[in-house]
Amino acid sequence: MKNRIKKLLIGFVIGFFILVLLRLTYLLVYEPYEVSQVQETVIKSPLNENSDSFGRIHNIATNTFQQLGITAGQAGQIVNTIVQKYEKIGYIDVTSTNFERDEKKLRNVIKKYNALNQYEQNTGLTGDRVLKLAIGVEPDKFDTVVKEVKTIGELTSFDVSTYDKTTEYHELQAKKASLETSRSSLEVLKQKGGNIDEYINLENRIMEVDTELQSLGVNIGDYDKSGNLCTIKFTISETRVKERIPVMVQTMSALEWTIIHYLLFVLTLLLASLVALIIIKIYEAFRASVKRNVDRTLDE
Repeated sequence: MKNRIKKLLIGFVIGFFILVLLRLTYLLVYEPYEVSQVQETVIKSPLNENSDSFGRIHNIATNTFQQLGITAGQAGQIVNTIVQKYEKIGYIDVTSTNFERDEKKLRNVIKKYNALNQYEQNTGLTGDRVLKLAIGVEPDKFDTVVKEVKTIGELTSFDVSTYDKTTEYHELQAKKASLETSRSSLEVLKQKGGNIDEYINLENRIMEVDTELQSLGVNIGDYDKSGNLCTIKFTISETRVKERIPVMVQTMSALEWTIIHYLLFVLTLLLASLVALIIIKIYEAFRASVKRNVDRTLDE
C-alpha cells in the first residue's frame, strides 16, 4: 500500500513539472511581450478610408495614345489621337517604432522624386503620433515612388486604385458648352427689350448660368491643369517598442498558473473518486440486501 501511494505521489509531482514546462514554453513562444506596453493599432482598409480626411485632393492624369482607323469610303488608314483622363490613387498605411527616422525617410523620397506635398496632417502626442500626407507624383514615377515608400516602417495596408475620368470630362465639357449657348441666347433676349419683370427674370437666369459656369470651370480645371499628377495617400502611425518579458517573470507566471490549475485538477479527481466510491458502496449494500431477501425466501 505504501509503495502504491509513493508511486502515485511521484506521478503527481512529475505531472506537475511537465505541466509547468508546457505552460512556460507556451508563454515564451506565443506571449513573449508585455501586452500593456504595446500600443494597439487599428488598421483600416484603404478602400474604407474616408478620402475627406486627406482634404480635397483630385489629381487627374492624362494619357495620350494613337489608334489606327480606316477613313470613310476608302481603304486608307488614319491615325486617331485618343486622350484619356484618369485618377490613380495609392493608399499606403504603415506603423513605425521610430517615428522621426521614418518621417525623414518619407520626406527624402518626396524630395528625391520632385513630388508635391499637397496635404499634411499631424495628430497625437509622442508615442501615439499619426502623420498623413497626400503626395502628388508624376505618372511615370508613380510605381517607383510607391515601391520605395512601401519600405518605410512596417506595411499594414496597401491598395492602388485607378478610375477612368474620360467620360466625366467629356460630360463636363458638353454641359459647359450647353450653358454657354443658353447664356448667349439669354443675352440676345435681353437686348430685345421688354417689361421690367421680364428683364429682371432674364438677369437672374443669366446670374444662375454664370454661377454654374464658374462651378464647372473649377471642376474642368482639375482635369485641364498642367500638373498631370497621380496621388499617393500615405499614413504613418507611431507604435511603441515591444518589451520582452523576462524569463524569470514568465517562469513565475507559469508556476502560478500550474499550481492553480493542477490543484483544480487534483480536487476534481478526488471528488470524482469520492463519488465513485459512494456509488460502489451503495451498489454493494443494495446487492447484500437483495441477497439477504433471497436467502430468507429460500429458508421459508
